[in-house]
Amino acid sequence: MLNKFSSWKSVLVLIFLAGISWFVFEWSFPPKLNLTQQPNQQTNTPKIDLNSTSNFGIQYTIPLSVIEKRLNKESETPLKGIKRKGLLKLKYEIKRLEDVKVVKLDNETVRIITRIDAKMRESRTGSKAQVRAEVNLDMSLRISDNGCPEPQIQTKQHWIKTPTLRVLGTRWSIRTLASRTLKKLESDFQKEIQELLNCEKLREQIKPHWASQVHQLNLPYEQATFLHLVPESLSVSNVNVKDDHLGITINLASKSWLAPAPSAPAAPPLPLIQRAPYQPGRLGLKIPIQVGYQQLTAAAQKAAVGKTFSQGDGSPRVTIKEVGFYPHGDRMAIRLGFLARGGGVPRIRGTVYATAKPVVKNDGSLLHLEDFQFEPALDKHIWNVLAFLFHNPIKKALVPNTRLDLVDQLTDLEREVMEKAANPKLIEGMSVDLRHPKLRLNAIYLGKEKMTVLVHFQAELAVHATKLQF
Repeated sequence: MLNKFSSWKSVLVLIFLAGISWFVFEWSFPPKLNLTQQPNQQTNTPKIDLNSTSNFGIQYTIPLSVIEKRLNKESETPLKGIKRKGLLKLKYEIKRLEDVKVVKLDNETVRIITRIDAKMRESRTGSKAQVRAEVNLDMSLRISDNGCPEPQIQTKQHWIKTPTLRVLGTRWSIRTLASRTLKKLESDFQKEIQELLNCEKLREQIKPHWASQVHQLNLPYEQATFLHLVPESLSVSNVNVKDDHLGITINLASKSWLAPAPSAPAAPPLPLIQRAPYQPGRLGLKIPIQVGYQQLTAAAQKAAVGKTFSQGDGSPRVTIKEVGFYPHGDRMAIRLGFLARGGGVPRIRGTVYATAKPVVKNDGSLLHLEDFQFEPALDKHIWNVLAFLFHNPIKKALVPNTRLDLVDQLTDLEREVMEKAANPKLIEGMSVDLRHPKLRLNAIYLGKEKMTVLVHFQAELAVHATKLQF
């Protein structure tokens, strides 16, 4: 009888131990389930177009002193001629009294100032007259349709005195005679300036700079990055008059892009200069930044992992155990591992999935997830009990923290590009002035392990050439 009792006692102990083991197992390893549908992993990494356009507004200068020198040389020989009326023969001579001066009148006009002395004498009678005048030639500069600068001249004359000569009843106006003769001087001046601004001369000046350029940038990437510049078109937009020179802006439009290896093709043949509206110089680049999903994961884990969410006593409690991210087309899939218990919910370990749209905020410096949506439920009974916690406190804890502030990375990029652009070799033989840079996140592409954030870099660009060679 005693042995029979001992056998039952052993059975009861085993049953008790089995129950304890089951309880501990259930407590430590509750059943796992996917509470919602799991989004497929999909990437949206098409070939990213990194081509951009940069406009180099190259400033050439023509000193006004050079124009003065050319005009003084052209007008150093007096203008002489003979005018006949019947039997009368009038000889005249017009010469300048002092050097020609060229000064700025406004932003598009120069004034050519000269003082002249005009004499005339009738051969038979010896009658003569003399007059002096200040002659101003106002010359505006425009760009023709073929891109060549064209001077337009208007003559303004100020006569100190205007005598006339009478010979045998015939009246001769020295002012009228001199005015007609000055037309030749005006024409000569116009031809000189047209020659000075000859299109072929401008092409010869730009020719050494019409070449492809490749420059390595020291960006924080795993592989090298090279900036490529290939010229595409050439145009002239305006001529500006400054206090001591004419400024001619030649617009050199180039294709610009970044690549991991130097591969710039040869520049196309130097084209004809075309007329085009003025465009301020600018450097434009599309710069890809690689961002690992672990950066988002770290921010989300800090906000939610290990925290327990509940509505109060007697209600279910949900503890977030893990957070993960992976691509789902153009949306980000979010995996939330959780442990739920209490409030009539069996102790379960499960996973809830959501998706959100990565967007750019804060004027292009902040990557943020919005349009946060949970996937359809698989176990509607349990989801209906826990949905409030996921839709409210858990979502509110995650959404503000699923973001990446890329200000520091953008600042480093800006510094590197600005330093490289300040290098005089960016365009051989020219000084480059880069101002007011602006970087902003423009597009987001989701890859398998990383996302590519496309950054647009733009800055005002002024390129100054040496003086035109005459």
